[in-house]
Amino acid sequence: MTLPKRNNRRMTVNGEVYRWCLEGNELWSGWKHIAIQHSTMRGQLLLLDPFPWHVEIRPQTIRDVIFFALDHGWTPKSAGKPLYIGHNGEGFIMLPENQQYTSH
Repeated sequence: MTLPKRNNRRMTVNGEVYRWCLEGNELWSGWKHIAIQHSTMRGQLLLLDPFPWHVEIRPQTIRDVIFFALDHGWTPKSAGKPLYIGHNGEGFIMLPENQQYTSH
């Protein structure tokens, strides 16, 4: 899976460039996620569920979730099933595969 070539943004974290977008992700899961992927290596995809905590989609949020995911086993340069991340109102959490909404 790769991100659409249009309507995505770039972000550099620890010298690595990532691309992220919200628009166009329905074809992967039927849901809206913020998809994050390494810019040059088509490795494991990171999918952030912006619901139900109504995430403010801004660069700092994307940077924070990248750090969280890297600390929890995300391998953006290696192939793998997408990694799903959510938020429980206090911080980011790992979600089961294909899960969108978290329960409080």
